[in-house]
Amino acid sequence: MIDANPMIWFVEVNGLPFDARGLPVEIQVEAYLKGIIPYVPDLGRDTTAAMTASRS
Repeated sequence: MIDANPMIWFVEVNGLPFDARGLPVEIQVEAYLKGIIPYVPDLGRDTTAAMTASRS
């Protein structure tokens, strides 16, 4: 369901809205770490989960 909802992926960068799926992976990671998006689109759900687990 999350993947189908385009509104979940909009983030604000310097006051402008962007679709996080089209941003550089560094910004996607930052948005994920801040809890703005559910996972890093360029890495996928599984890799994002592994990345999070390794940080703990």
